[in-house]
Amino acid sequence: MTKTPLATLQYQAKNIVSICQKRLSRFKKLDYQCCKINYNVVVEIVFQVTKVGVADNHPMHLHGFSFYVIGMG
Repeated sequence: MTKTPLATLQYQAKNIVSICQKRLSRFKKLDYQCCKINYNVVVEIVFQVTKVGVADNHPMHLHGFSFYVIGMG
């Protein structure tokens, strides 16, 4: 089994400013962080919304991955 993915992902869009132009005013900081993880490794990812007073029930989503929600609140 290989230790590296078959293809490299595009971690940051080149036109991210035009993609997020309408949303930039809502965020104080637009940040990207990338962490290299060995291929075929199980990881735990925690997403935390820190916007206070905003009814945002969909801060993120994932496509094409197998995952379980282990807690909400």
